Amino acid sequence: AGVPVADGIYSFTPWDEAVQRCGLSRCGAALLASCKLALWHLVQPCIFFAVAAASWPRLGGWQRSAAAIVGVREAAYVALALAAAVVHPACLLASPWVRKEGLTARQHAADAVLYILAPDDFVAGACMHGMGRGDAERTKRAWEYLGAGYVYPSLIVAALALAAMASALATHAPAALVIAYALVGLPLLYALIGTLLSLQ
Repeated sequence: AGVPVADGIYSFTPWDEAVQRCGLSRCGAALLASCKLALWHLVQPCIFFAVAAASWPRLGGWQRSAAAIVGVREAAYVALALAAAVVHPACLLASPWVRKEGLTARQHAADAVLYILAPDDFVAGACMHGMGRGDAERTKRAWEYLGAGYVYPSLIVAALALAAMASALATHAPAALVIAYALVGLPLLYALIGTLLSLQ
């Protein structure tokens, strides 16, 4: 059960409409949304913080700087996920397996890849449309803040995370830290796949 990813990121979907489309009770939908918020959006940043904290004493100067910068980005992701839960809670009912009517298979695949590989960008889009509430001008203003303030810098930090991952591998840093950096770098993989899908 769920609503298409496109309804969570490209438009504003009212909560009651999303609940009805999912075929769930209000309590069931609230439970599903809470589980997705905790287990899909908040666990990964919390794991990064725990791994970075546990690894901190063994890290060199470059690794500590990278971990701190990535930590700021992960904190911003947590803030965006919590904001999305408030301004556009229907996004927490999104499912990459539900296809929006009228989307091509390629468009649906791009949305599913975004949801899976770049959940932080998904919640940024959900916040943008939640703040806009269907009003094009308000949504545009929200994008001006979120695009410049989070999405673009987030891609730069994802590249830094991949560089830190390579450095961590070379210096035999804890495996958990290498994996945590790799997870933070996934949005760059999404950007590459999305670009390839759009070129075909």
